Amino acid sequence: MRSRKPAVSRLRRALHDQELRGAADAARVREGQARAACLRLGRFGEVRTRTRLLLRMLPALRIPPLLLAAIGCAARRPGWQRFALVFAYWHGVRSGADRRLWRQLTSGVVVLMYHAFTEHEPAGAYITPARRFALQLALLRLTGWRLLTMEEFLAYRQTGDLPPPRSVVLTIDDGYRDMYDVAFRLLKRWQAHATVFAVSGLLGGANVWDRDGRLARRPLLTVQQLREMAAAGVSVGAHTRTHPMLPRLSDVELERELAGSRADLSAFGAPPAAFAYPFGETSESVRAAVRRAGFSAAFGVETGINGPATADFALRRVPVCGNHSLLRFALGVITGDPHIVPCRRPAKALASA
Repeated sequence: MRSRKPAVSRLRRALHDQELRGAADAARVREGQARAACLRLGRFGEVRTRTRLLLRMLPALRIPPLLLAAIGCAARRPGWQRFALVFAYWHGVRSGADRRLWRQLTSGVVVLMYHAFTEHEPAGAYITPARRFALQLALLRLTGWRLLTMEEFLAYRQTGDLPPPRSVVLTIDDGYRDMYDVAFRLLKRWQAHATVFAVSGLLGGANVWDRDGRLARRPLLTVQQLREMAAAGVSVGAHTRTHPMLPRLSDVELERELAGSRADLSAFGAPPAAFAYPFGETSESVRAAVRRAGFSAAFGVETGINGPATADFALRRVPVCGNHSLLRFALGVITGDPHIVPCRRPAKALASA
């Protein structure tokens, strides 16, 4: 028993130190002395989804970190002490932050990713029925989510200010013609903002980058349709000129696709600040090229929420599958991961929901 006392004492001190550090960091952000992105508390979005949920819930239950560590030791759970130290830091953050700041730090910004829409086709992974899209917009509005424009989202990141709690951004990849025919009127009906990542060199054409699947040869927006939506408040982002696998391109080809698409889309307003990687494929050299092309942020397909410390050129998005239930959509919005709870319903049932 004596041999364990020094270890327990060290653990108690370590937990106390982490609590103090968390409280101090929260106070610095609250008083405007530091930006959240520069502190550990700005990295909440980098934490695994299930760990994030625990870090949100446990402080509300007022469980002391030392008790949590003791429970883990008694249960002989590997890594529990390490989690207790992480929890101690966030327990301190919670004690040093007011309710709004705590919600801002732990909710982050969820960026939803859509592709195509339909009024008559069956739902699919990349094709969302109009009725389901309308229900999703209604759910966001009626449950108090704040729909940020892309410009607002990027402005918060550039200034270091924290976005309002429960903020969400809508993005639509590729720019299919059905966005104009189906989604555009629903966005206007619900006064919802969205960003379309357009393939600038194929406007008025069709999806020629997919050899098969339901999106192959699907018609893309025309120049006039994109211009009309941009004039009505839809943000325009770049998705290259021809939707290639960027890591496979030479430097010259990269510049043509990136800077070229930005120049093309400048005809619809200000030069686009946001970019989306085709197929979600990127690399360190590609991210550097996107920055050189003049973009201030870029989105991939990695699932999760975006906190202050999330890299500007590796921003996360939550895919919205057209055959997902409303419950799974809600899970994606709330947690940043629509698959955090395994789906037990058969795919056919989801498709008919």
